[in-house]
Amino acid sequence: MKEVLQDLRELSACVSALEWVRRNSHKTPMEHRTPMELWYACSVPNWLMWLLFRKSEESGWPDAIAVRYLLCDVVEEYAVGAFKQSNNFKNIAILKAGLDASRKYLRGEYSTRDLYASITLILSDVLPSSRSMECHACCAVCEAGDVVVTKPPYGFIRAHNAVCSTVDAFVLGSLHGDFSSVQKDICDFVRGRVSVPL
Repeated sequence: MKEVLQDLRELSACVSALEWVRRNSHKTPMEHRTPMELWYACSVPNWLMWLLFRKSEESGWPDAIAVRYLLCDVVEEYAVGAFKQSNNFKNIAILKAGLDASRKYLRGEYSTRDLYASITLILSDVLPSSRSMECHACCAVCEAGDVVVTKPPYGFIRAHNAVCSTVDAFVLGSLHGDFSSVQKDICDFVRGRVSVPL
């Protein structure tokens, strides 16, 4: 377990994450959890995305492009999914276009200018008239756009912000979800999309 903590320290993990690993590292007083068991035990999605971004240049880990696509998928599934409850189909279309622009940028089909034109549309047309839940969804999409143009392995701070805004949007827009259960759902979504060499 010391190796896991040392690795996380070298990656500049936050104090909360390190403390969580210390608290959750034992199955029993004599038996440690494996790194993979810790990966599956984690219920903080921005920590999972942070680790994916920080490890994206290491062998066996999803690369930076794959992690950025995953972030777009998380934002679309949860933040834009929450926005759908407003039935504002014009704004939903603009948010989806923002995520599509991020994906097109990743595929080399859009320039940075094209991507930021799409994000500007969100900021000028959607955000000013949005309620709290919708504002979080808008922020998540815009942060995802910023992440895709940030040089690997950086971008994890904006990814953290995008995931936090996504969780907030879904919690505020959901009639059936509390903060903890939404975070767990997003963690399960992330784990279901990637394999990691732990």
